[in-house]
Amino acid sequence: MSESAPDDAISISDPDPAWPEMYTSESAVLSQAFKGRLRDIQHVGSTAVPGLAAKPIIDIMVALDDIVSDHDWIASAVRPLGYQNVPHDEDPRRLFFMKGMPRTHHLHVVRFGSWTYWKHILFRDFLIEHPVSAEEYECLKYVLAERCRDDRDAFVEGKEDFVDGILHRAVKERVIVPS
Repeated sequence: MSESAPDDAISISDPDPAWPEMYTSESAVLSQAFKGRLRDIQHVGSTAVPGLAAKPIIDIMVALDDIVSDHDWIASAVRPLGYQNVPHDEDPRRLFFMKGMPRTHHLHVVRFGSWTYWKHILFRDFLIEHPVSAEEYECLKYVLAERCRDDRDAFVEGKEDFVDGILHRAVKERVIVPS
């Protein structure tokens, strides 16, 4: 079970019209920090889906050509911006950083064009295009936030089957099947 600081408990907030503006502001700062190496920057996660309740944390995905050999450079580029590296074992193709306490931003640094890159985009876009699925996801998050308030690992694990199902559907919708 993961431990949370008292200010780091999981809570779900009503949609906030300021979330896109918060992304735009932070993405401009990050674009400067990654200048010359940035391939793409995207607003991902629930705050990127209009009308969806979410943890009030702006998820930003930065895509670079190489994250393995550039790990130290990446960490030193975002540290002055207030981001702390959060090491994790579940996905070696993603570097994860958080900002603020309580958290205000999550930064996912991925290799451009990788499956990790595409799954963030596919999931976000599917929820935007399928409001019923977005509503189901929102309900699941409310239940998990209540049950896993102080356990972020359990919160994430509780969403895995739903996320995997959405990704399966999203890929299937976008694949052209020859006749």
